[in-house]
Amino acid sequence: MKFKKIAIPLFFGLSSFAFSESAIELSSNENEILNSLINDDIETSLTGGESLFSNNMIYSSAHDMREVYSKNEARGDKKFKGKDIIINGIVDNIHSGLGDIPQVHLKTKDKFHGVVLSFSKNYQDIPIDLDKNQEVAFYCKGGNVVVGSPTLKNCAPIEVAKEKIKNDIDNSFQYALKNPSKADKKQAQIISTIKYLSDKSNDMNECKTKDTNCFAELHKKYFKQKNAKEELIEKAKLLGFSTENNDNKKV
Repeated sequence: MKFKKIAIPLFFGLSSFAFSESAIELSSNENEILNSLINDDIETSLTGGESLFSNNMIYSSAHDMREVYSKNEARGDKKFKGKDIIINGIVDNIHSGLGDIPQVHLKTKDKFHGVVLSFSKNYQDIPIDLDKNQEVAFYCKGGNVVVGSPTLKNCAPIEVAKEKIKNDIDNSFQYALKNPSKADKKQAQIISTIKYLSDKSNDMNECKTKDTNCFAELHKKYFKQKNAKEELIEKAKLLGFSTENNDNKKV
């Protein structure tokens, strides 16, 4: 299911102190909504869409990666080397590298230099099932440049990236729920909005299925009402959120 981009109101006017230092508990239904938002957003981000939640993945086509390196190798290393990357492209050829371990070359507009993928130990059989001209996407770690061709290592299926992103986002939200005064603004907005809509809809029970569509429907319904933003701000204060936190803080 494609994630629907939903505008979540900003907390204009929130005081810089928290009214409560207590941990926030989500009901089962509220947890389902949050998980659905996260899962749908990950699917959107992995297909090149705009992400609501930040993650440390770099998304690039083989052509764009090669283009960066062709203009300035040092800049390419700064952007890609050692980074977690979702790479997509078209298979040019497959051959055995060192130790007869298969490697995959992805096409770029430079016919002499592609992007070379080497796979992690658990996934070294993947190239055997690929064909030339097949469109592919993998989760890799940025490597070195060899004779003008960028290399990526420890490549794995996209599902591995999904699991990593999900775990990272889950952990950040668990930290925010336990420490609301230290949550960043995006976490505060999302959690407060879920709690606000839950109060309005009897724990989300106006929806049969507790998912992103439910969130969108309730959001549309209740944020039409007068004083909705002011009520949301009060809800955020009661939950203990502050707007003086660093949006880019890592937890």
